[in-house]
Amino acid sequence: MKELLDIRVDSLYAWLLYKRSERENLGGIYKVVIDTSQPIYRRTEKAYKILRKLGLYLFYGWGLDRIYNEKELQDTRFLQILPKLFTLSGEECGTQYDESFACPICGAGGKMIPPLKIHQSRIPKTDISMTLGQGEEILVSVRFKQIMEDNHITGIRYEPVYSGHKQIDFFQLLPEHYIELSEKTKTGINPFDLSGESPPFNIHHQNPDGKEWIEHVPLTVYKCPNGDNIGLNILSEAYIKDNPLLNELDYFASRQTIGHKGKGLIRPRHLLFCSNRMMRLIKENKLKGFKFEVAHIVDE
Repeated sequence: MKELLDIRVDSLYAWLLYKRSERENLGGIYKVVIDTSQPIYRRTEKAYKILRKLGLYLFYGWGLDRIYNEKELQDTRFLQILPKLFTLSGEECGTQYDESFACPICGAGGKMIPPLKIHQSRIPKTDISMTLGQGEEILVSVRFKQIMEDNHITGIRYEPVYSGHKQIDFFQLLPEHYIELSEKTKTGINPFDLSGESPPFNIHHQNPDGKEWIEHVPLTVYKCPNGDNIGLNILSEAYIKDNPLLNELDYFASRQTIGHKGKGLIRPRHLLFCSNRMMRLIKENKLKGFKFEVAHIVDE
């Protein structure tokens, strides 16, 4: 497996830290793709930590991409599914949630009140996709459902999806079982910051007419002491606690979530997993919107 870190770096730091061959100009912002096994990764980590002590940031955005060869995928028992993400949420389309179930500390656990409603015109033309609402807002095509049912894939529950008052040709994908993640699953704010929370801070604002005010942002907890949400982002491959149920399932989700429920529309999400058999079916039938990562089963 090769792991690549993709960051977006300010031009000043890009010129100081990276060779011409290591950076790509995107118009004032530079794209830098780093193999995490190479010295450039440690150089970037060191620069990031120095700048943070000065109250500065090395990069604006980041992403991790893990590239596997076919043998690595075929030799693993379970895989994490990473669905295609699209920029819409169920709440924008009329989907309702009951927040009385949500954790008072991290905000995870709000329950969707069926049905899931999504504007049909915004759904990607793929066989699986996930909205910004993330939590349980996973959509699959009729073709996906038919293939899984024809092959007796276990652990999946389907619910209808609506656009307005009309049922559409997509289904909400739900797990029948939630399995515990191991503490070996690494989470944090980014690969160089494993914090489970962000300290409170103030934002200074100024109107065009010169009027100033201060917005106070309180402490934000990502790693919940109740164990509901385990961090803002997953930074490693997923590690799952062994469970007898795994012998019976082709599909399941993690009990714990990652992410953060703030004032916006993004919700914490469960990690999604499938068996090797289910992955092979997806690949053989050329279903679209799927990306896979190796998942590990551990005894704890």
